[in-house]
Amino acid sequence: MGYVVAVVDVEGNSWRTIPMPQTLDDPDCNVDDGFVDLSQGRLYFVNTDRYDLYNSLSVWVLQDYSSDQWTLKHTVSHLHLFGRRRKDFGHDY
Repeated sequence: MGYVVAVVDVEGNSWRTIPMPQTLDDPDCNVDDGFVDLSQGRLYFVNTDRYDLYNSLSVWVLQDYSSDQWTLKHTVSHLHLFGRRRKDFGHDY
């Protein structure tokens, strides 16, 4: 089983899980470098793959809750976005 988002109705009577984007099935993908949030009525997932040479930041959106399909909306490198590669304290020195 891969990474999932738990969905619970407001009364707490039913629940289900939604699988995370397929790229997260890669065992080298570091999921704790991401977050899930709600914007404009849609669920978004943003993550950084620390093993990617360009340290890409990816934005995924769950367009339709019933389909469980995430759509990749944007990918940008930290270098392009911030003018430098991502640094982790204690990992790059």
